Amino acid sequence: MASTSDAAVQQLRLQGPPRNLRLFGPLPPNLKECRVLLPTSLSSDGRSTSVRARVVRRREGAGELRVSLPVHTPPGEYAAQLEMNGEVQPVALSVEPYGRLSASPAQTVLEGRPGAAAEQTVTLYNDGNVAVDLPATSVVGLHDKNGLEEAFASTWRLDSNDPLDLLKHFILALRTGDGGMLKLRIDGAGDLAPRTERRLTIRANLPEKLKPGHSYYGEGPLGPLRYSIGVNVLRRKSGDKT
Repeated sequence: MASTSDAAVQQLRLQGPPRNLRLFGPLPPNLKECRVLLPTSLSSDGRSTSVRARVVRRREGAGELRVSLPVHTPPGEYAAQLEMNGEVQPVALSVEPYGRLSASPAQTVLEGRPGAAAEQTVTLYNDGNVAVDLPATSVVGLHDKNGLEEAFASTWRLDSNDPLDLLKHFILALRTGDGGMLKLRIDGAGDLAPRTERRLTIRANLPEKLKPGHSYYGEGPLGPLRYSIGVNVLRRKSGDKT
């Protein structure tokens, strides 16, 4: 029959995404630093390595250990060893899935006249440890970049001191800054493996309600990434139908 101390040893577990594995529980009072001896399966050259475990005190006798592994460490269970005050004991590493994308450029700016087609390219890089499913479509709510400022200014100039009139005018002015929903079509959708990149083409038809000469902004989901979209609305050419 296993003793209480043996059971406690078996239950030690560092868990979380690769950059932030944590272990909560009682810690020796004089513990200032400890290390985790990693299995060879987590080494690029097949050799045993170790990483520092940071000690965070929560209250007397309790705290947590934090360990950071390479962000691309595959999710799964790994058997490791924890070295504290010269003593070594087994510890489980539970690396959780971590989906993360970065984009270049950080914002896509579409340009065109109301109702016209527009497109731009963006490169996405998978910074996580699992494949990310890139969608074929996305939807972004557009807002006039100067809408809030113009709503405040027009309300300030309103020839009324009635609070209800001022509030009504402010809300209506804010609504005029709504650019509607922008539907994005994405060429290059599908799974993006960890540590790979892909160049996408983002296409859209600009909403008819957009105001020529104005700029709009919004954010839409590209997998786990909230991606920023800007729209610069060109003025109509002379002779265009209004």
